[in-house]
Order: sequence, then C-alpha cells, then structure tokens
Amino acid sequence: MTTVLKIGGSEVTDKKRKLEFRYDSGAGMGPVKSAIDDYFRGDDVERYCREILEGMKDPSALILTHGAGAIPHYLVEETLAPPETVQAAAHYTNDVFCRIASECGLKVRGHDPAKIVRHTVNGFDWSGFLAEIERDRAEGFIPVAHGTLAPSDTGGPYGGCVVLSGDLVPVIEAAHYHTGRILFTSDQRGIYDKNPAEPGARLLEKITPRTDVSKYSIRGREKDVSGGPMGKVKLLQQAAGTQKISSFIFSALENGNLRKVLAGNLSVVGTTIADE
Repeated sequence: MTTVLKIGGSEVTDKKRKLEFRYDSGAGMGPVKSAIDDYFRGDDVERYCREILEGMKDPSALILTHGAGAIPHYLVEETLAPPETVQAAAHYTNDVFCRIASECGLKVRGHDPAKIVRHTVNGFDWSGFLAEIERDRAEGFIPVAHGTLAPSDTGGPYGGCVVLSGDLVPVIEAAHYHTGRILFTSDQRGIYDKNPAEPGARLLEKITPRTDVSKYSIRGREKDVSGGPMGKVKLLQQAAGTQKISSFIFSALENGNLRKVLAGNLSVVGTTIADE
C-alpha cells in the first residue's frame, strides 16, 4: 500500500531561528547554499529517515515530499531574487535532504517540480511529474519532491512563475495512487484554533470540509507565499470533500512520532482533516 508523506519545511530547516543571511544578487549561489547548509536540520532529517526505516515494513511503498524551507521562502517573500535562484535554492535543499536519506539507507531519488511541472490556463500540468514518479517506483526508488516556483504560461507574479506549494504535491500524488490518506508533519502537534504559544490555545483534533475555519485564528508567519497553516487547511478540506482524501497533521520534531504513525500507532496526537 502506498504511503504519501509530506515533511514540512519547518522540520527540514529552522524557520524559527532569526535569519541572518542576506541575499546579494552579485554573489552567486555560493552564499545561498551556505545559508541552506547552516539552517538545515540535518540531525532531525537523519532521525526522520531512521524512523521511516523503523516504522515501515516496506519503505519503497513511500512517496515523499518536503517543504522548500527557510531560505527559498525568504528569497521569494523578502527579496527580488530571480525565479531561477529560488528554484536552485529549493533544488539544493532537496539535494541535501536526499543525500542524508541515502546515507541512512533509504533508496531515494530527488525530483524538481520546477523542471517538469508547468502552470497553464487550465492549472498545473502534472503529467510529466507523475510519469517520473511511476518510473521511480518501478525501479524501487522512493521519489522525493519539494515545493518551488513553477513556470507559467499565464505570466506568473514571480518572474513568469507561480508558487507550487509543497502541500499541493502530495494531494496530487495521493489522488493519482488512490491512497485515501496523506501524512503531514509539522513543528506543532497539529492545527490550533489560534497561535499555540498563546494561553488557552486549543488543538483542533478533527476538521471536516464543513468546518468553518474562518472563525479560528489559524495563522503562521506574516508572509507565507505557500498559504501558511490556513492555506494548508483549506486545501486539505477541499481534498477531503471532493476527493475523499483524509490528512493527518502531527509533529515530527517529537522523537518517535513519525515511526509510530507509519507503523499504525493511533496514540500520536494530531489533527485529522477528513469527511465525516
């Protein structure tokens, strides 16, 4: 059975740490890659990979996506970096992730959606991307994709590109493979009715397509081109309602959680988004 897993950008790079890196258009990709290395959660990613191996009887049944991470988000949201630089930063983050996963014993192959997914007047064209995923799985690889900027035929706002959210990729994969469920990791235990750091914040254990989430203060960073927590919730509500794909959002930063969820342990705290 296919398992679709999205590891959040906050679990791959440290988005909460004060960003000291400043983009210099004349400095090339060297400083960008150094910043990604600096903010990358290498030890955590290594642990995620060990937990995947421990929690799954057949890791080749896994399809992985991860968030672009702190540096690509900064480049899009705070600078005038060209789309090629943002795409290269997201691609490099994927390279680092896949290198660690491979060293841990996972047979992975990275995929850059910016090179194979195009935004058209009818939405994203996923045909080439899904064909590559099919090929990987036939060859015994775990495909690993990521959020990025995708070229657009309609003239996107980012140098002719549009945001291709890392949250959308697993929805497309789950629909293609009819898995019925997606696992999403977060740096929080799930979705809260307001900032979880505020007193009285309550974990929303169940959200349905009919839940009026607008009454909650589901907010992330002030600027988040991928839509932030609210964008994620609305996307997954739609997937639950129209495609009958449920989602479970939980923290991978808590040791053992990922292993338990992959093994089918129902004790892990989180948020389920599903039709009733």
